[in-house]
Amino acid sequence: MCTQKLKGKELEDLILWRARQYDEPASRYSLGRYGVMASLIAGNWTPIQSLPDFEGVLPGGKQFIFDTKVCSQATYSLSGGTSKSFKNQYKHMRRRDKFGVMCFLLIHYNARELKTKSDPALTVLFPVGDTPFWEAYDNMEQKGITREDAVAYGTVMEWRLATDRGTKKSPDLIAALEQYMESE
Repeated sequence: MCTQKLKGKELEDLILWRARQYDEPASRYSLGRYGVMASLIAGNWTPIQSLPDFEGVLPGGKQFIFDTKVCSQATYSLSGGTSKSFKNQYKHMRRRDKFGVMCFLLIHYNARELKTKSDPALTVLFPVGDTPFWEAYDNMEQKGITREDAVAYGTVMEWRLATDRGTKKSPDLIAALEQYMESE
């Protein structure tokens, strides 16, 4: 389990660090960032449609895509302040899902200490696809992903050492992907 309060960039760095631990011929997966796209408009480079943070492939050619999110609230908001980039990322993942690509939000909920209760840190691989949850979002009936939604519909990610001799814990993406595929 993660005990520190993370920011989005820190979570992304941990995901990349763990992937590099498997960068060898007997790798369990390949993972990389989607590139930032830009267009030259009137002599200026202008960023365009944002894609999800990461794409990867498992042995046998099964592709996966995910965007990382960090939330310090009880619910990760999908409305109101949801950026245009998330809408583009979501549209991209829904399109890829139709071709059999596994698409997710990797959401880390930071631990919270409240007056009457405590919420421990929670990291979840939350599937994006043709499901009742996302249909409700499309119909503007679903406004966010609560911790309870995350556990009910997603795959809880364990924080483990990457190797037997490791000292740094990080989210175990491959175990979560394998668990997700077994449950399908």
